[in-house]
Amino acid sequence: GSRDAGLTERLKERIVFLEDLAAMEGAEFKALSRRVSMRTLAVVLRHAPALTTALTPKLAPGMREWLLQEIELIPQLPADTVEAENRRILDAFTQLLHEGLLPHDRRDHHHQRGRTRQ
Repeated sequence: GSRDAGLTERLKERIVFLEDLAAMEGAEFKALSRRVSMRTLAVVLRHAPALTTALTPKLAPGMREWLLQEIELIPQLPADTVEAENRRILDAFTQLLHEGLLPHDRRDHHHQRGRTRQ
């Protein structure tokens, strides 16, 4: 029913969002890490290995070490817990966009991609 439609939307949104996170530069990630806890970031990355692979090389060595250590400490968590942490990061990410702390071409890129991907 409508619940499934909502879930599909959320998953689509989440995939785009994870791709956006993977595209972040080190400085942008640092700005994001001031808004959400390192644990929250680690939970999301722990459950998105491809994202971790894309993101960690761009981070400063100290930040990378810290994040990778945090990721190792995270157990496998229930999907709804991960979803809640995702939401937290998504909210922070959206705030940063609105405040102009992330490049705006990121958002245009988003719409472009959304259109071609029907």
